[in-house]
Amino acid sequence: MMAEDLVSLVDGWAAAQENTVLRRFLARIRAWQDFMNRHRESVLSAESEQGLFGELVLLERMIEAGLSPRDILDAWQGPVDGLQDFILGSGGIEVKTTLSASGFPATVSSLEQLDDNLRQPLFVAATKLALHSSGMTLPEMVKIIRGSLDGNQEVLETFDIRLMQAGLLSSTLGRYTRRFLHASSAILRVQGDFPRLTRANVHPVVKKARYEIDLDLAGAEKVDLERALELMGAT
Repeated sequence: MMAEDLVSLVDGWAAAQENTVLRRFLARIRAWQDFMNRHRESVLSAESEQGLFGELVLLERMIEAGLSPRDILDAWQGPVDGLQDFILGSGGIEVKTTLSASGFPATVSSLEQLDDNLRQPLFVAATKLALHSSGMTLPEMVKIIRGSLDGNQEVLETFDIRLMQAGLLSSTLGRYTRRFLHASSAILRVQGDFPRLTRANVHPVVKKARYEIDLDLAGAEKVDLERALELMGAT
């Protein structure tokens, strides 16, 4: 798959300058190396598929809010196991996605992920999806976002690399048939008494933690996406 991908890309760069081709070629190889280091399977699990769809929902909303696609893709750190899914300006946004019709169970992967002492301001993008025939598949969502990237080849290639780093290969797109309907989204401010575990509020002997919270019961301040981007200095 890697060889076919690289040959296809090089064929499409016939008119590009040699140094540009080399830079893009090496970037793609690094993306493949990253994929092979972190993904044992060539197809995403159902949970990862759902999570990636949620990140793409926020990515699309940020494009609609007027942010530069290049800046958004640079900020998108979820595919490379960033502490938060999007690192923007001085802050971050962690995306949590659920299919639950009752409550909003969200898994927090570490003591640092929701620690606003490490990055401020910090937000959680709580995205509810539903499985419905009127929804769209993950590949259809990818296609829509690609269409909004203004045909900029380098931006499109960066998008493709991010998808690969997230574990989504173009050769396996036909395997994703579930249709997701975007039911609702909320941007929650992480501060003060937001319910979370951090190094400051657990016993020092606790070195790692992975836990679940119900975001519907968090009682956190909700802000508009535009306001969150403004507070982070992204606009």
